[in-house]
Amino acid sequence: MLKSKKNIINCPTVARLIRDNFVITDDIEYLCKGLELWFDIESFLKISTVENDSSYPSLISKFKTNLTEFYKCGKYTFLTKRNHGDDESFYFHCLKFYMPKIVDETWEKFKFGAGIFTMQGYERRNKESKNTLRRFSNNKGNIVVGNMKRLWDAYYYEHSNM
Repeated sequence: MLKSKKNIINCPTVARLIRDNFVITDDIEYLCKGLELWFDIESFLKISTVENDSSYPSLISKFKTNLTEFYKCGKYTFLTKRNHGDDESFYFHCLKFYMPKIVDETWEKFKFGAGIFTMQGYERRNKESKNTLRRFSNNKGNIVVGNMKRLWDAYYYEHSNM
């Protein structure tokens, strides 16, 4: 298992450890609550195939509630430098303001979870692009046109040996 995945799995344990061994201030409580919420949020975002259609809408509702609470916790700790929430990254902004809409739309239209949106597809197409550029170009003339034609063939005919 990857190191980062171990960190996410251990979020509730870390929060419990902090609560048991540190003096609890508001900031520490917000941090611990954020860790616990992140564990649930990240678990929800990995769901791609929904086994039980009737219970998934309640998971979406829980995700939205957790996200709102997570953002409140971050406003006072990990999303802040000087003022409340002044260090929000683009990733957190997208998570809070775009992902709930994406989750709803993906569920309503396709009956899939948010886990279908991973970087794997992007990484594959990126690798194909680099391979076609490296293997099928002499770097003379308009290399973009030739590369795009090869990529279209790879995409359309699904040649996986690129």
